[in-house]
This record gives sequence, structure tokens and C-alpha cells, in this order.
Amino acid sequence: MDNELPEYRAKEILKHIETCERCRNETALMRQIENTMKDVPEIEPSLDFDRSFWKKIDAIENNKKRWSISNRSFFNYRPYAAATLMAMLIAGFVFFYKSHQMSKAEEIIIAEHMELLKDFQTIEHMDLLENWEEIMHTHEKT
Repeated sequence: MDNELPEYRAKEILKHIETCERCRNETALMRQIENTMKDVPEIEPSLDFDRSFWKKIDAIENNKKRWSISNRSFFNYRPYAAATLMAMLIAGFVFFYKSHQMSKAEEIIIAEHMELLKDFQTIEHMDLLENWEEIMHTHEKT
């Protein structure tokens, strides 16, 4: 082991590894990797590595901030968007209200034709106006 555990704990683990095939295989693989890594020469970073690394990190962070919703330039458009939305709502309301409102002249024409509509509904249900005199007589009484 790497001598980081207290001796009693290391003995417990070694005892477990002796009885558990899965842990034994895992330990063997880890030791093989460790031995391979000992043979790899240590790489020394360049003198400029630290500065260039943090410069790249700053560039990435600045790029994130530029497209972030919390960026103040995004919120500069909010008043214009709100004003446009309000104008569209008002225009829609006025258009809807005007299109569903009848003028007095239209109401008068409709009222004049209501009597004709009543007669038309009566006639519409008759078979070829067979009983026209009866209808007229009934209509005169009302």
C-alpha cells in the first residue's frame, strides 16, 4: 500500500483483498498503473504556462458573460420590448372593439329588416307557399 492508512486499518484492507477476487483484481490493476506511471518522465511546464493558462480561462469566462442573461446590455432592450408589447395590445383591443361594434345606422337597418326576417322564417318552412292566405291572415291578427 502507500502507507497513508493506520497500520490496523491497512491490515483489515489487506485481509479483505486476500478474500475478495474483485478487489484483488482492482488492486493489481492499480499497482500496474502506478508502476507504469513511475517510468514516465516528469513533464516540466514552460515558464509562461501559468500566465497563458489563466489568460485562456479569463477569455472563456468573458465569453460566457457576454452571452449571459445577467449581462446588462441584454436588459437595455426591455423598456422597448415592453412599450412595443403595450402598443400591440392596445391596437389589438381597439381593432377588436371596433370590429364588433355596430353603428347606429347598421342597428336601424337590422331593426327594419327584423320584420322581414320573421316573415322569411315562416315562409322558409312552407312547401311552395301553399297556404299563403292563411299565413297573411294569421300575421294580420298579430
